[in-house]
Amino acid sequence: MDDGLRRAAVTGCDKKYIEGAKTLLASIEKHQPDVKRYCLTISEDYEEVKQGIGSLAEVHAVPRSIKVVSSDLQPAVLRLFMPCLPVDIAVWFDCDVIMCSTSPELWSVNPGEVLAVLDTAYSRDCWIEDSLKKFYRAQYPDLIDKRGFNSGVFAIRCSEWLDLPERYEQEFEMGKYPTHPRIFDQPMLNGLMASKVRYLPFKFNAHNLFDHKIPKDVRVIHYTGRKKPWGVNFSKCEPSYYYWLKFGLCERNEMVLLLVYIKILLRAPIRLLFMFLKNRQSFFNYIGDENK
Repeated sequence: MDDGLRRAAVTGCDKKYIEGAKTLLASIEKHQPDVKRYCLTISEDYEEVKQGIGSLAEVHAVPRSIKVVSSDLQPAVLRLFMPCLPVDIAVWFDCDVIMCSTSPELWSVNPGEVLAVLDTAYSRDCWIEDSLKKFYRAQYPDLIDKRGFNSGVFAIRCSEWLDLPERYEQEFEMGKYPTHPRIFDQPMLNGLMASKVRYLPFKFNAHNLFDHKIPKDVRVIHYTGRKKPWGVNFSKCEPSYYYWLKFGLCERNEMVLLLVYIKILLRAPIRLLFMFLKNRQSFFNYIGDENK
């Protein structure tokens, strides 16, 4: 990537998610040391986040709030300010992500395109609260029933999106949505960016890992569930926990890794049964929706 372009890895967190952001940034430092690292946060948490992140990244408080989003949900839309950083190409990583291997492909963004990974949901409709679906369908009739990208990892040329916060606000207001829920930036970013996306393989944002197998050559793992791997309630029998231990926490004790691996194998039959029952119900729900 010796082309003179300034490249960066960017994440964001409030004080509640410092642990996840630290683990992510350490993994990027290990596998992609040639890119600069940034962490965005809200102004009221700046000092605490800066102290927690330390030398792992340059911490910036975003310059303002997104006016269509309530104050308590501002941390959920920090990614909108990524283009404001002084870099040419930036890759956004949610703070519940870890990098498992060198991934220069993520920073190979051609002019006019966005790099991202296809979300595992059947359609964009699955992301949206029922009360907002009619508004999204009216605004994006050609998108809502199609699959879209997962915004937990995506890459842009910053100069092409310098006004992203303003464009986001305008797009939301044009849609006449009555409220902005916590998980709504992904549908809105898809509306803004869908026509420009070049999709990368699943291994660059392996997510929804209860239902999908982790690729052998996985580059990035995304812990999209409510329970996060640094929390006490995260299952130690999930295959993704092994990756968190090995690539996130950099566990080097082979015996510890082996014991976790064995525990996961022993749990596998029960896990597969739950997966079958869950996916069967999801499949029939999807078929039912299609036949309405």
